[in-house]
Amino acid sequence: MSKNYQAELVAVLGTPVAENPTGVMQEAAFAALGLNWRYLTIEVKPEQLAAAMLGVRALGFRGLNLTIPHKVAVI
Repeated sequence: MSKNYQAELVAVLGTPVAENPTGVMQEAAFAALGLNWRYLTIEVKPEQLAAAMLGVRALGFRGLNLTIPHKVAVI
């Protein structure tokens, strides 16, 4: 069986997100389950949101959380 070094990506996009603890919890869960997944905390200003959404799609992110007001804008 060959090794796979490609991590699956999930993230939270928002502003501000520097103090958001979600990544710590998600990373602990991934490690406990032996998953090669990474949870990224990404600061995205409202004027960058459309480009950021295109970026996560292009990069094949497996999942995404959005903070308010980004969640409302995307819905």
